[in-house]
Amino acid sequence: MSQILVATHSTLAEGFAQAVKFFKADADNVHFLNGYVRSQEFECELREQLDALPKGEPVVVCTDIPGGSVNQVAMKLADEYGFMLVSGVNMPFMLELVFSDDATYGALAATVANAREQLMLPLAQDVKPEAPAAKAPAAASAKSGKGKPSIVLVRADDRLIHGLVAVAWTSHLAPETILVANDAAAADDFKKNALKLAKPAGVKLFIKPVEKAAKALNNPVNDGKRIFVVTQTVEDAERLYSLLDDAHKFSKLNIGTAGVNKKPGEKYVAIIPQVYTTAEEFAAAKKLHDAGVNVFGQANPTLEKADFAAIEHALN
Repeated sequence: MSQILVATHSTLAEGFAQAVKFFKADADNVHFLNGYVRSQEFECELREQLDALPKGEPVVVCTDIPGGSVNQVAMKLADEYGFMLVSGVNMPFMLELVFSDDATYGALAATVANAREQLMLPLAQDVKPEAPAAKAPAAASAKSGKGKPSIVLVRADDRLIHGLVAVAWTSHLAPETILVANDAAAADDFKKNALKLAKPAGVKLFIKPVEKAAKALNNPVNDGKRIFVVTQTVEDAERLYSLLDDAHKFSKLNIGTAGVNKKPGEKYVAIIPQVYTTAEEFAAAKKLHDAGVNVFGQANPTLEKADFAAIEHALN
C-alpha cells in the first residue's frame, strides 16, 4: 500500500485528509502536515513526517501550490527520501489517488489528467474563456515618472519567491517584473527552476546576483518599468541600495518573512507574526532608514505592519 502525505499551507492539508476519510473511512495511509501552523520550521516538520512513515512502501507527497514554499521544500527533499511529488492537487485527485492501488508516476499522470477535467463551471459549461485584460503600457503605469524604473517595493524574504510573494504581494503591487537579487540563487540551477515554477502568470522574472541586479536597475532601458525586487536578506537589500545610482535608488524596504529560516546560533527577535530580525539585519535596516528609505515589517499586505520605530523597539 502506498503512503499518501498531504502537505499544504495552513490547515488545508488536514481538511483534505478529513474529507478523504469521509469517503473512505479506513484510509489509514493518508497523513497530513499543516504548514506554518505549529511552527515556521516547515522543512524540519516535513522530515519528521517522512521519517515516521512505514518503511519499504511507496510514498506520494501532495502539495497545494506548485510555486509555494511547501512545494519548494518538498522538491528539495524528493530525491533524498525517494517519494513521488504532485502539486496543485484538488479533491477529485485525492479521491482517485486514495482508491487506487497503482503508485507510479505513470498512474499519477493519468490521475492528474482526470482531476483537471473535474475543474469546471457546472452551470455555464458553454461559456468561452475571456482574453485577459490588456495591461497599460509600462511608461504609463509607472508611478515615479520618467528617468528611473518604478521599483514598487524591495522585499527581504528568506524564501525569496513563494506563495505570499507570488500571490498576495504580486496582486497587491501589480508589477511587470520580479527581480530576484541573490548571489546564491543565481548560481543554483535547482533553485532557479524552483523560483521559475513560483513565478505568477503574466509577470516576467529575472534572477541575478546582487551586483548584476543593480546594473540592470541602473540601465536606462528599464526606466519606467514597474519592478518588484526580492532579496533574501536585509544586508543584501542594503548592498543593492549602495550600488544604485541616485536616480535609481529605491524608497521602500519591506522586511518580510526574513528570519523564518533561522540558522543555528542566530539570535532572531520577533517583530510581528512571521517577521523576525537580528541585530546585524537591523544595522543594515538602520542604514537604509537613515538614508531616507521607508523600512517596515509586514508578512503580507493584508496583515499588520510594523514601522521602523516598532522594529527598533523590538530589539531594545
